[in-house]
Amino acid sequence: MKKNLLKYTLIIASFIVSSCSPSSPSCDPDFEDCTSLISVKMDDDKNKNYVMDPSSTNEKGSVNYEIFIRSFYDSDGDGIGDFNGVKEKLPYLKELGVKDIWLMPFNKTNSYHGYDVVSYYDVNPDYGSIDDLIALVNEAKKYNIGIVMDLVLNHSSKFNPWFNESYNDYYNGVSGEFSKADWYVWSFDALGGYHKYRDLYYEGDFDSSMPDFNLSSPSLRDEIKKIVKYWIDLGIKGFRLDAVLYYYYNSHESNITFLKWLNDYIKSINEDVYLVGECWTDNQSVNEYYTSGAESFFDFGSSIKGNGYDSIIGVAKGTIGTKSFSSFIESKENVRKENNPKGYSSYFLSNHDMDRVSKNCYGEYAKAVASCYLLLPGTPYIYYGEEIEMVGERCTSPDDRSDVKRRLPMVWSKNDATGKCKFPEQSRKDLDNTKQVENGVNDMLKVNYSLINHYKKVINVRNKYPFIKHSYYKDLSTSINSNERVLAYELSLNDERIVVVQNFNSVNVEIDVSNVANTILDSINTAKKVPTIKDGKLKIGAFSTVILN
Repeated sequence: MKKNLLKYTLIIASFIVSSCSPSSPSCDPDFEDCTSLISVKMDDDKNKNYVMDPSSTNEKGSVNYEIFIRSFYDSDGDGIGDFNGVKEKLPYLKELGVKDIWLMPFNKTNSYHGYDVVSYYDVNPDYGSIDDLIALVNEAKKYNIGIVMDLVLNHSSKFNPWFNESYNDYYNGVSGEFSKADWYVWSFDALGGYHKYRDLYYEGDFDSSMPDFNLSSPSLRDEIKKIVKYWIDLGIKGFRLDAVLYYYYNSHESNITFLKWLNDYIKSINEDVYLVGECWTDNQSVNEYYTSGAESFFDFGSSIKGNGYDSIIGVAKGTIGTKSFSSFIESKENVRKENNPKGYSSYFLSNHDMDRVSKNCYGEYAKAVASCYLLLPGTPYIYYGEEIEMVGERCTSPDDRSDVKRRLPMVWSKNDATGKCKFPEQSRKDLDNTKQVENGVNDMLKVNYSLINHYKKVINVRNKYPFIKHSYYKDLSTSINSNERVLAYELSLNDERIVVVQNFNSVNVEIDVSNVANTILDSINTAKKVPTIKDGKLKIGAFSTVILN
């Protein structure tokens, strides 16, 4: 949940700026026609083409998929997505190449979005029972897919029983082992930004319905230990930590100290359980958070909202040069490795708090940005529906509880309504879903060179090189003397190494790679073009990617 009170104008459009959707490049006689290839492997001796199985998935590839359960898939016909609905779609997620699923909040709540938790030990009954969740976790393991829980520790719901208990203990001066007086931030005085509850005032920076925890409370920390152990024992693989920037308002040092405490405790239970934090701030500050020992933090600068050197959409569309982008990524990744040798970035294009990526990019550019972020080191996060160019924007209201256009129902089929979910917030009658994409997952999987099949291609290639997750990034732009629309970099770990070359031009290009590589391992083509390499000269199609050794 992003802490942002800026108002946005509601603009849902089925087509975006025409410059984002160039036509496919014309046939080039230097390229071999290859209609049915999913990805291409080049044989050094015979230069043969091999069709890869798009469903093959190396479980160490670590591609993540974010799901808003309420809008994903309805298994029982009530119009609300649920745990069993996610379970039914595990074969699809496996086919896509997903390794982990981040489930947005599923604790008991009074809101549609779930970021105000009423009970940290219960699940939202709209989504099913705790047994349904356990069944999902166990079934996902059969597909080598882990379940990541959205853990909200900055605040709870005002209707969480702890809040009233804390009020009573604080107001009556109750202390001792069982007191919850210091679990929230109270005052007898009306302070700026505080909200009134009966005869006291409390801190609630996000909203009056979400009182802030006092994370310095020893007894609250003991309770947090119980919470995370409870879910780890049920099979949760990792935790997405909401709003880490606001654990202690305006204090990076205190936030990092708390994260270190939390990470150390979780690793004492199970070293394989990982943390990924939402830290929506400048890049330099995010780098500091890696010193906490937590494995990863989302890279907001690379997303649709990014306007710095590392904006993936910017580099794909040409507003940012590939050399500037690449050198910045190298510098950033080096700092993060220094701060935490086991750490890695989490890249994404958009999420539940932002305009969907289709607002800024679609067609061939959507494929180009997908290829870019899905092959960077660390872990990429796909927002459900991104692979079929679903649309969605922030609403005019700054209130997150009613800002639902970004979390619209997943589209599975144009003609089959099975599993279709209702609008996520039924009280909002002023919003509709009539401008959503018509063709869903099942439709687009049948279309050659569709965006969803492109995602399958890229993830299939990524999963062949699991070391990418922890790899070191080296800019090769100078080595290949490329133009500003060709991105080239090396990914390496120990004795493993690949070179990635991506052409963001709308035309085919030839570049000199003699100084860095001489063999094509894989290619990801947006059209029917197979790249070639001869005498150190690489010919690569428009908006295509090549993996070299």
